[in-house]
Amino acid sequence: MGFSIPPTLFSNDPAEIRAAVRDWGGRAIYKAFGSENNFWLDSEGRKILGLFTTAVDESSLPDDSTLSLTPGIYQPLIPKAFELRVTVFGSAVFATKILSQEQERSQVDWRNGQRSLRYESIDVPPGLAKLCRSMLRRLGLLMGCFDFVVTPEKDVVFLEVNEGGQFLWLESVSGVPLLDAFSDFLIDPRAGFRWKPSQAPIRIEHVQTIASENMAQAAEIHLAPEPPAYLNATTEEPDGQEKPH
Repeated sequence: MGFSIPPTLFSNDPAEIRAAVRDWGGRAIYKAFGSENNFWLDSEGRKILGLFTTAVDESSLPDDSTLSLTPGIYQPLIPKAFELRVTVFGSAVFATKILSQEQERSQVDWRNGQRSLRYESIDVPPGLAKLCRSMLRRLGLLMGCFDFVVTPEKDVVFLEVNEGGQFLWLESVSGVPLLDAFSDFLIDPRAGFRWKPSQAPIRIEHVQTIASENMAQAAEIHLAPEPPAYLNATTEEPDGQEKPH
């Protein structure tokens, strides 16, 4: 499509993986396949654990038997000045600058410090906006959320496009008017959709305030239901003891 993309290896072959890391100067990143496999509960079922993009080198790679257990995504570790999240509805393009390098924990994967990062709304360079629109047309999509790395030399490197990525939180942190644009887009969902700001835009903070007020009112007028009888039932353990459901 014309994007700058990093060399990428999808593999569980230890020899291929180690050779790639060496070719990339001994520094790389690892990503797992499938977001549904990246989060799980701890042994006590109390905390959600997450697997973010991780920096690796030859010395930190596990043994060959572990590497071969499942395919991974490997790429060279790209120097970053900051990162971009570009959200496209039809032909309307919005960009948020993610200042991921301002804190250590978010430098490899900005999601690891998402709540404490700074974000800025910026204009999308026309050439980049055109490439994003063209890629969505090629994929047969009307919307998409693009992720890019911007290097210290100002090169823009494509990472991925998510056809159902989350975007409303970006309005909360950077002021990008995504909810209003998305609402208009739902009324006119087509590739040529162009958003025009309204005099009374729908903003996410207004919706959140109304939702919170409605939930508080509902809590006051609704009684807590009696727990179903089966919650008090027991099952017999192998040793003869009873265990509550």
